[in-house]
Amino acid sequence: MRQTGRMRVVLWLGMGVSLAGLGVWGLGAAEPDGKATDTMPTGLAPLPKLYGLKEMPRVDAHMHIRKMDGIATMVKTMDEAGITISVNLSGSREFVKQADEIHKTWKGRILIAPGSYKTKDELWWSAADLDAFAKAGCAGLKVHSRYFRGVGSEANIAKFRQQGKLGLPVLGFHIADPPEGQWLKPDRQARIDEALKVIEACPKTTFIMAHGFWLMNKDKDLDALSQYFDRYPNLYVDLSSVYQWWNSPDPTTEKLRAFILKYQDRLLYGTDGNPDYSTKERLENSYRVLQERGQFERGFFAWKKKQKIPGLELPLEVLNRIYWWNAARTIPRVRKSLRDLGYKVDP
Repeated sequence: MRQTGRMRVVLWLGMGVSLAGLGVWGLGAAEPDGKATDTMPTGLAPLPKLYGLKEMPRVDAHMHIRKMDGIATMVKTMDEAGITISVNLSGSREFVKQADEIHKTWKGRILIAPGSYKTKDELWWSAADLDAFAKAGCAGLKVHSRYFRGVGSEANIAKFRQQGKLGLPVLGFHIADPPEGQWLKPDRQARIDEALKVIEACPKTTFIMAHGFWLMNKDKDLDALSQYFDRYPNLYVDLSSVYQWWNSPDPTTEKLRAFILKYQDRLLYGTDGNPDYSTKERLENSYRVLQERGQFERGFFAWKKKQKIPGLELPLEVLNRIYWWNAARTIPRVRKSLRDLGYKVDP
C-alpha cells in the first residue's frame, strides 16, 4: 500500500518543477489529492496519463436517450457540464441502424447500447444480432431484469458468453432495487444471487452492474459487494443513481470512501440522466460530490430534497479511474472514442 500526499502541484516554467504543498495547479487552481491518511491499493492497471480536473475526460457510462432528436439536447448539456462521452443504454433498433451515422455526426461522443427489459423471457437478440451490433460499433448491451426470474437461463448464458467473445460488455445490468426504495421485493437477494451465477458462468464477459449493484447504500451492503468484487474479477459497477443514498449515518462516509479507494478500478461514473432531466447543475453535482469536500444536494434524482450529502474529496488518481480510465478498459468503443478525441488511452 502507498500513501498519497495532501496536495500535488506542478508548475510549468519552461521546465517541470514540483512544488509540494503550495495548493496551486498551473496558474493557481488546486487539484485534489485526497487526504494525507489515504492508502492506495497496489496492482492497479497503470493510468496512461494523469489528467488534471480541467482537462480530464468524463465518461457517463449510464444514461438514456430514447428519441433521435434528444441527442442534440443531450450533447449541449454535456458540453455545459464537462461530460466528454455518454453511453446511451436506451439504444433501440432505430439507433442501432443509425449507429455509424451517430458516431460520425457526434464524433464518438454518443455511444449506443441496445437494451433488453424482459429477461423473464430469453434475451431478444440472436447470435446474428450480436455480430451486427459489434460491426455497428455498439458499446455493449443493456440488461434490465429487475425482479424477473430467468436471466440465468442456459440460452441467456450462451448469449452472454458470445458477447464476451465479441468485446461487448453487459452494461447497466439492473438487478433488484434498494431496500429503501418503493420497489422492495422479498426476493431481492435471490435475484442478486442469480446474477452472480451468470457472472461466474461467463468469466470472459465483462458485467457492469447498474446503480452500484444497489449495494453501495448501506455499510452491510458495502461488505457484501466487497466480497463479490474479490470473487469475480469480471464484475464492475456504475455509480448512476446511488448518490441520493449517500447521506450519513448509513452508509458512513468513512467506510464508503475507504471502499471507493480500495475498489477504484471497479467503479465507473454514471448518472442515469436523460435529455429532459439532465441539467448542467445536476450533472456537476453528480461529480462534485466525488471530488470536493463540503455538503452537496442529495443525489441526482433527489434534487429537491433538503438533505445534504458530504463530498468525498477523492484523490486525483482515483477520479481519473472512475471518470474515464475504467470505462476505457472495460468498454472497447469508449477507448476508441477517447483515442479519436485526442486523449491518451494507450501506454
